[in-house]
Amino acid sequence: MHRMWQGLWWKGFLRLSYLWVCLPSLGIVAASATERYVVPAGSGVTPSPPYTSWTDAATNIQDAVNACSANDVVWVTNGTYYGWSHSAYAGYTSMVSVFKASNITVQSVNGPEVTVVNANYPYFTNRCFLLTSNAVVSGFTITNGRVKDLALNTGGGGVLINGSGRVTNCWITGNSTTNDMPIDINSSNGGGGVRCKGGGEVFNCRIYANSSTGGSLAAAVYANGAGNYTIRDCVLSNNNSSGYAVYTVTTVSVANCAFINNSAKGLVMWPALDFSVDDCQMIGNSNEGCYVSRGIGVVRNCQMSNNGGSGIQTTSMDSGIISNCMSANNGGYGIVTGNNKPNLLGLIIPKENPPGKSHNN
Repeated sequence: MHRMWQGLWWKGFLRLSYLWVCLPSLGIVAASATERYVVPAGSGVTPSPPYTSWTDAATNIQDAVNACSANDVVWVTNGTYYGWSHSAYAGYTSMVSVFKASNITVQSVNGPEVTVVNANYPYFTNRCFLLTSNAVVSGFTITNGRVKDLALNTGGGGVLINGSGRVTNCWITGNSTTNDMPIDINSSNGGGGVRCKGGGEVFNCRIYANSSTGGSLAAAVYANGAGNYTIRDCVLSNNNSSGYAVYTVTTVSVANCAFINNSAKGLVMWPALDFSVDDCQMIGNSNEGCYVSRGIGVVRNCQMSNNGGSGIQTTSMDSGIISNCMSANNGGYGIVTGNNKPNLLGLIIPKENPPGKSHNN
């Protein structure tokens, strides 16, 4: 029993910090929020709705979410939460669907080291979290989610953000997508770790050892559909795909991220309109470090090294800019530019690339 309460002596401080600092940044009025609580099954607690104290806390996350109104916060204490069932939203099945009201936050008490959401594949086949309506999930290890793409516009073995939502301070690992549909509709599917559809934000996460197979796109993060996307302060490593680690479409901002040792291209934008990539590292990926098919945007202050293909490759980067980047020790060219060449400013492409392959245009 004492493990259930581990760390809760400082929860009052954490709760106040969260409500007065984090929630206002999300446009949430702290005074209107109700707090609900979750403990692992077998903790000796008798659940009783509306789950507003630790003594009558829910024993699964979905029950607490179902009790929420707009702006509520669900606190989840230490433990592993297994997926033995699923909830449905708009035809998508997930272990936890956060959609009942707007601006719901699901927050662990003590972080991803001790709070695990396990979708329980292969005993059960679904994703871990679905977020919409500006929902936030923070502080979990998210693992063992799997999505088989049996319909259009699915994906996200770990997390599916549908329209708007944020995943932050999470470790997303061991999730997968596969595609059982014909090859001509693969572009609708993907995201072994995270799928963002029509918008979404991924902040301060470790996304590693996820996979996409059978033509499913992007092992780590797949973002497509009209909307705004942000990937910031993340490490994306050791993800496995025949195509890409991260695949983005339309308006996207990627900043202060590391794409490391992925069995795929590191970061792919195809097409990406109005994109920015700032202060990122693409290191040791099996193919290109960064690949831009077409779009208008900027790649700044990035390092591409020890990738199996070229450091950075563009095919039609309309009126774009690549500036203050270093590309070295790659298996292909330091930089390859195709049609509609971008402006190249302040690049460092040393001779350590293969002979004669510092720059190809």
